[in-house]
Amino acid sequence: MSNGAGKQGIETPPAKAPAGVANTFVSPRAALSLPVASGAITMAWRISGALWTPLGQALWFPVVLSAVVGFAFYMASDPIQGKWRDKIPSILAAFFNTVTLAASVLGFSAAITGGGNPAPN
Repeated sequence: MSNGAGKQGIETPPAKAPAGVANTFVSPRAALSLPVASGAITMAWRISGALWTPLGQALWFPVVLSAVVGFAFYMASDPIQGKWRDKIPSILAAFFNTVTLAASVLGFSAAITGGGNPAPN
C-alpha cells in the first residue's frame, strides 16, 4: 500500500483534529462519579434545608435524591438494548450504586466500612 509519499508498505496515520477545550465540571462523564454525585446531593439537601427547614431534617429527602441520581446514572450508562432479562445485572448494579450513594450522603459510609457508628442513639 502506498501513502502517496512514494514508499511502499508504510502508512502514515491520519492527522488528528485539534482537541477542543472541555469543561469537565459540567460534563456528564464527570458527574457520573460517586464523589461528585454525593457532593451534589449533599449540597442540594443542605440548600433545601436552608430554604425550608423540614427538608433539611428529613432523612428521606437525600434518599429520594439518590434514587433520582441513581436512575439518571443507569439511563446514561446502560448500553444494553433488548430484553429486560439482559438488563438485570445492570439494574442490580444501579440499585447497589444508589444505596451506596444514599449511605454516603447520610454519613453511613464509616459504619459500613467499620469506621464507627454515626447513627443517632
